[in-house]
Amino acid sequence: MLAKLRDIESVADAALSRLGPQELLVTLVDRVRQALGADTTAVLLLDMPSGHLVATAASGLEEEVQQGVRVPVGKGFAGRIAAEDRCVILEEVDHTKVVNPLLLDKGIRSLMGAPLRSGGKVIGVMHVGTLRPRRFTSQDMNVLQIAADRAATAMQALRAQTDREAAAALQRSCPRPGPWWRGCGWPLATPRAAALLAVTGTTPSCCHLARCARSWATWLAAACRPR
Repeated sequence: MLAKLRDIESVADAALSRLGPQELLVTLVDRVRQALGADTTAVLLLDMPSGHLVATAASGLEEEVQQGVRVPVGKGFAGRIAAEDRCVILEEVDHTKVVNPLLLDKGIRSLMGAPLRSGGKVIGVMHVGTLRPRRFTSQDMNVLQIAADRAATAMQALRAQTDREAAAALQRSCPRPGPWWRGCGWPLATPRAAALLAVTGTTPSCCHLARCARSWATWLAAACRPR
């Protein structure tokens, strides 16, 4: 029991909050691997436009991140967790249960995974694997879910930061409200909005875009006014 409490403390450590989101993820996957006595740990985040989980951080399975592994939601082990929004345990891994060939190449025999949730929605998956067959316990699952919740909080912060940076870029592309022919930047907003959507899964809420739109509307109203 004391050992499990130490495991929980290691992944719920308040000091982790002082780390940046990406650094926290990297630290967290390493701590989870050690706490659960696993050989691999990985975090895959949901890319909403494509409906794929993308490998983002790993310990013992770094190739997954380096190769940018993508798993369709609903397919394979991680995809099943995301689709069903629940923890899943595989005591015996084989090609019929996973779609990521790296897991088989690595010799993973058992897997346990938990969903990352934000705002009531699944935003990713955290899973651990062992090179020997293992029966994961409910306590193991509790530790993993605590870590997954911590990772989800980090990703909320990372996506909020990305959202702010993208909104600031949009603001710079349209620095002064005015007639559309003075370089409002509205046409330039489209690819940036698409990029933001791909990274964060959200569309920009930059109020300056609304000002740009009003400038267009004002000009059109003036141009069409009877004289």
